[in-house]
Amino acid sequence: MEETVVSGAPATALPEQYVPGLVKPSRSSAPVLPAQQPAVGLLARADLRKSLPATDVDPEPAPLPDPVGGPAPRVDPGEGAAGYLRRVVIGDVVVVAAAVAAGAVFRFGLEQARLSSTGAFRTWSYAAVGVAIGIAWLLSLAMNGTWRREPPAPDAIDLRKVVRSTLVLFAVVTAVDYALNIQVARGFLFVTLPLGLLGMVGLRLYWRHWMRRRWARGLDLIETLVVGGRISAVTLADQFRRASAWGYRVCGLCVHGGGRRDLEDGGAGSDHATLGGFPVLGALEDVQAAVAASGASTVVIASTDGFGSAHVRKLSWALEGTGVRLVLAPSMHDVAGQRIRLRPVAGIPLMHVSQASFHGPKLVAKTAVDLIGAFIGLVLLSPVMIALAVAVRSGDGGPVFFRQERVGLDGRTFRMWKFRSMCVDAEARLAALRASSDGNDMLFKMKDDPRVTRIGRVMRRYSLDEIPQLFNVLAGQMSLVGPRPPLVSEVAQYDDDVSRRLMVKPGMTGLWQVSGRSDLSWAESVRLDLYYVENWSPMSDLVIMAQTVRVMLSSRGAY
Repeated sequence: MEETVVSGAPATALPEQYVPGLVKPSRSSAPVLPAQQPAVGLLARADLRKSLPATDVDPEPAPLPDPVGGPAPRVDPGEGAAGYLRRVVIGDVVVVAAAVAAGAVFRFGLEQARLSSTGAFRTWSYAAVGVAIGIAWLLSLAMNGTWRREPPAPDAIDLRKVVRSTLVLFAVVTAVDYALNIQVARGFLFVTLPLGLLGMVGLRLYWRHWMRRRWARGLDLIETLVVGGRISAVTLADQFRRASAWGYRVCGLCVHGGGRRDLEDGGAGSDHATLGGFPVLGALEDVQAAVAASGASTVVIASTDGFGSAHVRKLSWALEGTGVRLVLAPSMHDVAGQRIRLRPVAGIPLMHVSQASFHGPKLVAKTAVDLIGAFIGLVLLSPVMIALAVAVRSGDGGPVFFRQERVGLDGRTFRMWKFRSMCVDAEARLAALRASSDGNDMLFKMKDDPRVTRIGRVMRRYSLDEIPQLFNVLAGQMSLVGPRPPLVSEVAQYDDDVSRRLMVKPGMTGLWQVSGRSDLSWAESVRLDLYYVENWSPMSDLVIMAQTVRVMLSSRGAY
């Protein structure tokens, strides 16, 4: 698999502004380079440049003095990272002990079992074996970095570390058992290890949810100082603001020319300069003073030519022992963790980004899940479909189904099926209602659309009107999970970047549906769809399908 390589050094990583790619999407398109990033990020940077005064363009890089401001004070990261780590460690110890005990009881019953072996060790009890395996398991977890004092990651990286630690333990136990001829019962291992793995993964998911609930209430937020060029710093800070569910709160910026007091909002001579709604705490040479003034526990360096590798190194030395984390943010956004691999070369941390995959075993597995899932869904939901069909027909005597032309894989059109939720003349009445749209710039939506029938409101609230799309899945036109199926009129307005949505089949559900549906802006809808196209995996599909059930019951954004 080919990769895009991005340097971890912000001074030389990527240009300050991207240029959109001009290649039309196809299943054999060119690699996903930084120049072909999702349109939302591109548009955001372009809009930001337009919104800032002409004098706010990053100046030419000049020799920069060492960061000043005295040593940064020691920062307590708060209950967030410490509380999460404490709960994870205690949970791991309890789960490992319970798994070992359950494995012994399952295999041998409640009586104490002893090993009979022709090897050097003849009378080891399973209590001793269980304690040894438990200690080795916990050591493996610690050595694989699962107990670092960090907030929970927004992806499955920490969960993969747990799986890797368990597999390493299984390999070590097998090797020791074979070398010393201890003859540990296979039933004991085959119960203990899977049970412990499931328990630790489940607890981490629970504590991650617990941490996100605290962040949603404004507790234990990660106070973050963003450093970089004006455009890159504000763009990154705005992304943190949009991803507020993961706890990063931008308390200020340090940017080129940040020492001047005529940046924005405050005006000339003001002590309250801001950029993009974020307070500017100083210039690049004021980072340490800004950390002391803001109480930031994390410093994130965005792409800029004015803060080179030497300055980053000196800043990392200055922050040693303070508890303040230093993070480098490359200019490539919306890339899932499973596509990223760090590899230091000549002292430079290179970030290898694998290309988006639209074929191979993953696609075969996705197709199989679609066909099997659609067939099972139609069988199980057939009574519901019959009841809804009768209700729709008896409501106004009109047709049961509504068919509409949508655009699918590689721009091919198809007829999408839904239960009819509006009156028969809904299309004719659309022009008169268009001015009252509650939707985004591209889609027409009304929270109280007068064209929706009584049974249609019930179906829309719980997304029951979309059940007939299972026929589209069986026909190979749609997938269970994918981008939202667009209208022909929408696709006619796509630019080259947004057209990447058509590189996979549209889905009955997807990131758009589980993230707010009609409440989202057009830009956010596009960003989510493009993120899915670039980073989809069988595991992410399963997560989205599980979240769909919760969203259907909550009916948030369904109108």
